[in-house]
Amino acid sequence: MISKEKDPIRKCPYPKCDKCIAITTKGHELIKVVFHQGEPPPRPGSIGSSNRRRCPHCGEYFYVENYFEIHEVLHWLIFNDPEALARGVFENNIELIKKLRQDKKFMNLINSNEFDD
Repeated sequence: MISKEKDPIRKCPYPKCDKCIAITTKGHELIKVVFHQGEPPPRPGSIGSSNRRRCPHCGEYFYVENYFEIHEVLHWLIFNDPEALARGVFENNIELIKKLRQDKKFMNLINSNEFDD
């Protein structure tokens, strides 16, 4: 079964309508798209946007939410393009390195031998 966020066919969120109003043809795997009758719920740890639209079939207003979760982006960068994360983000951002070094729990986790094989 395809999750609602990953389903390429988007239907009007109103039960009386439920007609197809969009089919996803392109988009990054990390970006989720959800239709809502009311304003989208808050998503801590995510970045996104929502737009108010009107259904051309039933005339009701709905919201189109596009978002991605920050931890999924970080995971994707590390496992799919590790050089982009290490060189593109850290090498050119001394302030980020200084800030991460101040995070003692993060540094203990990074320097721990617990996860070594």
